[in-house]
Order: sequence, then structure tokens, then C-alpha cells
Amino acid sequence: MRKISVLLAALLLCLGAAAQEKADVYMVPNAHMDTQWRWNIQRTIGEFIPNTLLQNFSLFEQYPDYVFNFEGADKYAWAKEYYPDLYEKLRGYVKAGRWHVSGGSWDANDHNMPSPESCIRNYLMGKRFYEQEFGIRSVDVMLPDCFGFASTLPSIASHCGLIGFATQKLHWRGRPFYPNGWKFPFYFGIWEGIDDSRLMAVMDGGDYFWCPDRDVTDDGEINHMITENRRYGINAAFRYFGTRSSQLHGDQGGSPTPLGVSLVDNAVKNPKGYQMHFAASDQMMKDYYMKEGLPLYKGELLMDVHATGCYTSHTEM
Repeated sequence: MRKISVLLAALLLCLGAAAQEKADVYMVPNAHMDTQWRWNIQRTIGEFIPNTLLQNFSLFEQYPDYVFNFEGADKYAWAKEYYPDLYEKLRGYVKAGRWHVSGGSWDANDHNMPSPESCIRNYLMGKRFYEQEFGIRSVDVMLPDCFGFASTLPSIASHCGLIGFATQKLHWRGRPFYPNGWKFPFYFGIWEGIDDSRLMAVMDGGDYFWCPDRDVTDDGEINHMITENRRYGINAAFRYFGTRSSQLHGDQGGSPTPLGVSLVDNAVKNPKGYQMHFAASDQMMKDYYMKEGLPLYKGELLMDVHATGCYTSHTEM
């Protein structure tokens, strides 16, 4: 009887420890850059690319654990052509694992209008560039700011050797699309394509413009993400943060703010509600790759606002 009591006590202690185990928060520093929007490509090359390089190099020197994520092989190609000295320094940070090459594409591409052949060529060019220049093979689709996502994307991406997809755009939708009253199917799970190909999917990584300006050791939105993910056996959350731009509007690259990085760095070193990590954009996808019990979604992920009709309304676009 005594042995049974001891075993039960040990079991309860283990269960209590498991219940109190801190969730992992994958903080994904990024600075999304539109090739061209309210500016021309010349300004992108002349201003935004060097800003992105220099600002992050400075943060690397100040914060040894800081990791930066950046997508779009065309931007890397311009850095190589126009800023060769900075590019060589960038290559060193990529090799050291400080600068993470995100996404597998030449540029952040629309997936509604282009043909599958066009999309595959985009990934082929991007992956080939990254392999030749950095000796790495990208495995994720990082599209924080596209105009919705067609149901063909998981099939195309899987065919190109990619395992994951991440965005934040779906919370911009105007109306709830799903039974739980949400604008996206789930925070983290599996997106299945038309041929049953599957991608690990971050359906909402939080606003990529967000950068903390106060203590983040116990953040309300991150707590909500963790609570929802725990329903499917995931004691973790994926959270974008960026962007320090030269103008009031974003999408110009750059980096997270020094204050934001400092606050996250403090949370990494002094965990309270959960354990934060400076993370690569594909790390959570790799850590939970095709885990049993994850929610699954099959279908379109189109937008009902922000770009609705933009493909047909103005010929000058």
C-alpha cells in the first residue's frame, strides 16, 4: 500500500510539472519589403536594402541571440550587385545562423492569378539562388502580405520541396469564415491541397508590423495563441515582430526596433509566463512537422477585403 501511495505521489508530481511546463514562443523577427508599392525599384535598391542590412548588422552586434528573417531572393540579388561588401558580411551572418533566409521564392508572389507553372518557376529560381549563394535549401513559404491564397498553393509548394506556410494576412478579412467565428481556420495546423499534399501552416502569426514597447513576458495575444494551440497538443505559439521603417507606412524592410528587440531579449533571458526564443521562420514547422492531432484545413484562403477587385478594376494597375 505504501509503495502504491509513493507511486501515486510521484505520478501527481510529474503531472503537475507537465501542467506547469512553460510554453515555447517562437518570436520571428522580420521586416517585410515590397519590391515596389508607393515607391519605385530604384528607391528599394538605393535606400531600403542598405537600411535592412545595416540596421540588422547593428542588432546582431548588440544582441548575441537575435535572429532575423527576410524573404525574397531578388532583394538578395540586388544586395549582391549593388552592395558587395555588405553582402559578404551578410553571407557570414547567414552561415552563423543569425540571418535566416526565409521563403523559397524569387519574390513574394501572388498565388491567385499566376499559373502553377509560373509559381513553380518562382520557387525554382529562389531555391536555386539560395543554394548557390548560401549553400542552403529553403523549406518554407513566407507570405505575410499577399492578397489571399488559392487552394493550389499546398500542392505547388509541396511539389517544390517546401514543408510550411506562414502568413498574417487572414485576420484582415472583413467577416468570419469559419464556425468558431474566426477569420482564419486556426493559428497553427495543416493546410491540405487539392491533391492531398500537406503543408504545416501558420494561419495567423500576428501583425508583422507589431513591435513590443513594453514588457512581453506575459502578453495577452501570445497567451491566447498558446491557449488555442494547446487544444491540439501544441504547447507553443508563432509570433511575428518587426518593423522599423524609414517612413510611417511599412513594407520597406528595415528591422524590428531596438527597444522591441531589447524587450524580447529580456523575455528570452528572464522567462515568466512562457519561454521565448528568437526563431527562424521555419523552426516551429520543423519541430512539429505533421504531428498527430493537429487541425486540418482544405480549401481556399481568399480575401474579402483589401484587394478585392484589384485584379479587374483598373487597367493601369
